[in-house]
Amino acid sequence: MSQETVYSNFRWYILFTMIIVTATTAIGLIGPAPLTGEIMKTMPNLTAGQVTLMTMSSFNLFVAISALLGGIILDKFGVVKVYIGGLILVAAGSLLMPVCGDSVWGMLFNRMLQGLGTGPIMASSPSLAASYFPHKERGIAAGFQGFSMAFGIVIGLSIIPRLAVSFADWQKALLMIGPMAIVGIILAIIIAFGPKPVQEDTQKTQAEADAHVAHHFKKALGFHVTWIVIAAYFLMSWIFQAFNDVVPGYIAVDASKGLGSLGLGAVKGGDYLVLAQVFFMIGAIAGGVITDKVFKGNGRPIMAVGFLGGAIFSYLITTSGVTSAAGSLVFSLTCCGFFYSFVNPQCVGYIAKNYPKEITGKLGGLATGLSILGGWLGATVGGLAIHYSGYPMSIMILTALCFVGFIVALFMRPKKEGE
Repeated sequence: MSQETVYSNFRWYILFTMIIVTATTAIGLIGPAPLTGEIMKTMPNLTAGQVTLMTMSSFNLFVAISALLGGIILDKFGVVKVYIGGLILVAAGSLLMPVCGDSVWGMLFNRMLQGLGTGPIMASSPSLAASYFPHKERGIAAGFQGFSMAFGIVIGLSIIPRLAVSFADWQKALLMIGPMAIVGIILAIIIAFGPKPVQEDTQKTQAEADAHVAHHFKKALGFHVTWIVIAAYFLMSWIFQAFNDVVPGYIAVDASKGLGSLGLGAVKGGDYLVLAQVFFMIGAIAGGVITDKVFKGNGRPIMAVGFLGGAIFSYLITTSGVTSAAGSLVFSLTCCGFFYSFVNPQCVGYIAKNYPKEITGKLGGLATGLSILGGWLGATVGGLAIHYSGYPMSIMILTALCFVGFIVALFMRPKKEGE
């Protein structure tokens, strides 16, 4: 039977749904970041760093916890149910913003719901690519997850600050994520009525199948390259999360606060990052295509360039020569997004292409959970750095991590025959 016959064209609808679902979680993730100054107005007892910890660090902590469990959840319930259940939690956390989002504990509860819903969705990409796409398309499919995250962040940075200004209420602006999640739920329900994932013929009992999965999972954890991929994923998730959480405030927060911020306001805090996210979308897809078509599946060159380019331009956005002119600042921010995007799709694509389909859920969940733990550290360390030293220090930390990532990427190699 041909690959085109086995892998139904319905996979492109599934890819579209993945884009919308992932983008919705990204809007939920980024929504509060450009509103730091507005939240401080209604919670004057909190500093900018404390607001970042409350809104962004908490979210990423719960994403990491749920993503680590995501592999088990995916194996038990499948991608469709994970999408539906996750988006229900994201919607609930959003719709409750006007009810209890104006208190620290209320905001933490809402971000817990959204984070718990987001984690398994983020972990689903390797499993989805391995289940619905032929081998030659899995790197490209994985690249679309990076595209989807950036797409959601663009939407969030573009509309959430404007809605906050229009409503004169940041809580109502964050509520609007709820209806977007409902659209994603409807799209996911439709998948349940389409063609099922390709299943391999097997005569194994359930016990034999479980033993088979356990054997391959343990074997995968014994490969050094598995941990190199996870380390790169971890580092870039830290870097990208810190960038998205810290930089909007760096641009927006009143310079008189003495935090080294630029004081350009909430709307510009979002707008200046939009082009960076657009180029992140372009880079995520281009990186996957270049890896598959030019480097024959070897993601090391693209990954190394991504970390090195990210380090250079992350540093530049802290320099007066760049920040003194809007054009040079936007250009440097754009280059950050473009180079960052090269890394994580290579990690997800590597898992989807190089390991048995039966363990992509567990291995993808482990890798994604640990990477999102990196995202939590990015938000937490970034928030603490802002609180104690100001915005430039938080950006210098992610710059240093880019250089560490460049060294790690040099050790990533294609999986050897027989591994």
